[in-house]
Amino acid sequence: MSYASIDELTRAIGEDELLTLADPQHSGKADLALVQTALDDASAQIDGYLTMRYQLPLAGKPVVLRRQAIDIAVYLLAQSHAQLTEAIETRYKHAVRFLERVADGKAGLGLAEPEATNPGDADGSDNVLFDAPPERVMTRQNLRGM
Repeated sequence: MSYASIDELTRAIGEDELLTLADPQHSGKADLALVQTALDDASAQIDGYLTMRYQLPLAGKPVVLRRQAIDIAVYLLAQSHAQLTEAIETRYKHAVRFLERVADGKAGLGLAEPEATNPGDADGSDNVLFDAPPERVMTRQNLRGM
């Protein structure tokens, strides 16, 4: 599932910019399959950040992810066609920073946020397990006898 559609991307960046990024043959028409692939790849990248905190696929498309998906897709299109500008790269870095904050639990998606649990504690309890270290195999006494 893509977090943004081709129409949403077009409205966000404009048709002229879309042609610059997605018309490698200079035909005057954007390659919509190329644009959809970039949006799908952007959504997959977003899911990579969300997978540790949210049950995927998400129920619905959080509006907050639309901008991130567009900025990442534009970056992917620009990067593949040598049209990368400083502004595109900056927006991409901002999108990734936001996703890192979501992954770290410092930002949310506007959905019911998952309960915080201790990593490695499947039931979410606060139990602590102490274990004795294994018996030492090599000691001074074992070495003297050799």
